[in-house]
Amino acid sequence: SSLIRIMEQKKHSFNQDSPIYNIRLLRIYIDYIESNYPNVNIDKILNFTVISRLQLNDFGYWYNQKQANRFHEIIVRKTGNRNIAKDAARQLLTSQNLFAQYLMGFKNPGAVSLRIGEIYSKGSIGAKASAKKKGKNIYEVIIKTEPGVKEEYFQCQNRIGALEGIFHFF
Repeated sequence: SSLIRIMEQKKHSFNQDSPIYNIRLLRIYIDYIESNYPNVNIDKILNFTVISRLQLNDFGYWYNQKQANRFHEIIVRKTGNRNIAKDAARQLLTSQNLFAQYLMGFKNPGAVSLRIGEIYSKGSIGAKASAKKKGKNIYEVIIKTEPGVKEEYFQCQNRIGALEGIFHFF
């Protein structure tokens, strides 16, 4: 079914309709919005994004770049926060998200950095992540998108926010 389609797409170039992001990524935003913007209607956001509540709660669901862009567009409009991608990601480890629980199993931020490729693949197959240790407590994280994937600036900000949040937590 969808997993087979995802595996087949790994062999080929992606496009804007390819399901490449795991719903857990949107759950991070939803947790943040529910905590910080309680008057924002999550169902309206999901409807605009073309994601159902059932899909939001199905950790096996993967969404595409068009949906990612629509989601970002509507949450910025509804919250008025142009930095929400970074802000939400910074709060990752204080949320009840499964990613947060997984990351807390690491001993320190260095361990997270050196396993970033494995961790990243749980949320996106649209890019590969790697890290190199450059010095004491200095790591270079590299993200390379797959052919056909055209990510937006807010997605880079989201990754930066997540890394900042992880390092601040430890």
